[in-house]
Amino acid sequence: DIKDLMEKGILKQEESGGRSTNYELIEL
Repeated sequence: DIKDLMEKGILKQEESGGRSTNYELIEL
């Protein structure tokens, strides 16, 4: 499921990259 993968990706990026990276993933 794409939504599930996005949620996992966002959580991973949020741990290491912070909010800026999180917003970039959401826009993708």
